[in-house]
This record gives sequence, C-alpha cells and structure tokens, in this order.
Amino acid sequence: MCENREGMAMRCSPATAESSARRTLEVIAAHGPMTVRELVGALGVTTTAVREQVNRLSAGGWLERAQRRGKTGRPADVFALSGKANRLFAGQLDDFARLLVDELVTQVGRQESRELLKRVGQRMAQGARDEIGGGPPDQRLERLGRLLAQRGDAVQTGRVKEGLRLTLHRCPYGSLADQHAEICEMERQTFGCLVGGDVRLQKLYPQGSRQCEFTIRPAGDGGRTARATKRRTTDVDGT
Repeated sequence: MCENREGMAMRCSPATAESSARRTLEVIAAHGPMTVRELVGALGVTTTAVREQVNRLSAGGWLERAQRRGKTGRPADVFALSGKANRLFAGQLDDFARLLVDELVTQVGRQESRELLKRVGQRMAQGARDEIGGGPPDQRLERLGRLLAQRGDAVQTGRVKEGLRLTLHRCPYGSLADQHAEICEMERQTFGCLVGGDVRLQKLYPQGSRQCEFTIRPAGDGGRTARATKRRTTDVDGT
C-alpha cells in the first residue's frame, strides 16, 4: 500500500507498492482466507507486521474481513481477497482473452462473433439480475453502479437531460475493447437488459485517459438521444 507524506493510505496497486504487500496478497490468493496467525507462519514475519499490513490492505479495499467458525470456541477473523484484488491477479488473462476473441472472429466471422458475444452478455445480465432487482430504471442503475464498484470499477451514475448515465472511468476490458467493438456492444446490451431502455455508448478520451460513457433512455422516456461530446469520442451503436 502506498502512503502520502501525512501517512494516509492512497489508492495504488500493490503491484507497484512495496513487495511485502504484494506477497501478502499472493499468499492469500494461493491459500484462501487466512487468519493473522496463519499469515505469520506463511510469511515468516511478526504478528505486528502482519496486522499492520492487513489493516493497510483492508483500508485500501484489497482485503475483506470475514469470520471462520470452528468446532469450538469463538469465530476467528480471516482476511480474503476483495473483488478489486482478484481483478489485479486476473491481469494475466488479458492476452488469453485477446487471442480467444481473435480466434473466434477468424473462425466464425465478425457477424457471428457479435451474435455469440450478445448471448454471453445476456447470460451475464441473467447472473446479475437477482442483485439488480426490479423497480424504476434509475433505481436499477444505482444498484448496478454499486455492483460495479464492488467488483473494483471506478463508476459514476446519475441523471442527465438525455436520460440516465453510467460512466466507467476505466474500461474494464482495456485494449481488448479497442481491438474488438464486439466487446463494447456486449457490454452495452448487458447494461440495457439490466436497467431497461435504449443504451448508447461513447468511448471518451479526456486528457489521454479512456472512459466508457453509457447514456440510457428508459423505455417511454421522452428524452433525446445523447449528443456527441466535444471531447474526442468514438461512438459504439448497436447497428
């Protein structure tokens, strides 16, 4: 975990912080939820050092505290990887995902690939529907935003004159989405299924960063389709 001059925890990846933080996450990833005592034995450091480390990682959102019940006695506190930490370790799958989609397009063609990924998106929506629930679109969007934040995405939701808006400040698919618009279309349709209504996606590049902005016009809403922003954008429509 990184700290500023005042000693306050900052949001940075353990992959770029001190090696002890990364090592702690790696041990928990390999063994599952662990107690402080178990981490002391696995890491070969003092109890004080482990407690300080897990407290910093928990404050940064990399670890989650839970309880493990034994046959006797009080439940023991254990530390498990958060969704954000699991995404950190999933980074090695980027090349695999890119090659897999490349091969899919080569074997079955771009149009059929779009249809296959559309069905994948529908299954993703089905898996999240219980957590999103029903109700008005704005309430479903708020719950979707919380779900995405729990998995580690930097997300912002709200209402704009065009309807509803969901902004992902960091594209979860990275360069894969740049190479394959089919991935963006899958995400667009997934959010449409969960929130309800017509969805338009724009890729935004403010100051060199990359964002995904979804404008949702709920069914029956009289709002107009989102206008193109003055920032450099790439529209992704479901045509």
